[in-house]
Amino acid sequence: MGEIPKGERKTIAEYLRSGTPIIALMGFSEDILGNKFSRSGGTALMSDGRFFWRLDAADYVEHYGIGLPEEFIAYGTERRWIAPALSRDEVVEVDDRLNGLRRAGVL
Repeated sequence: MGEIPKGERKTIAEYLRSGTPIIALMGFSEDILGNKFSRSGGTALMSDGRFFWRLDAADYVEHYGIGLPEEFIAYGTERRWIAPALSRDEVVEVDDRLNGLRRAGVL
């Protein structure tokens, strides 16, 4: 999980932004590293059906090249960085997984 090269950041950030919202949250998140961005709804949870992340993760990738797990990079590369549109049932499935992680104290 190293820094994402500058030439790949925009594509990966767009993938992160185009995920399906699982939990839409109102609010405003601000860059905690260097005040380069702010994001309305930045704490919303997004997913591609396999992984989930905060919406503002895209900004950290784009501005700082924050590293992501190798498994995520491999999955996104395999999909050519095109996030699938999740069905209602798939959204419920991801939400159930998130709730399970919360109950287990992981989140």
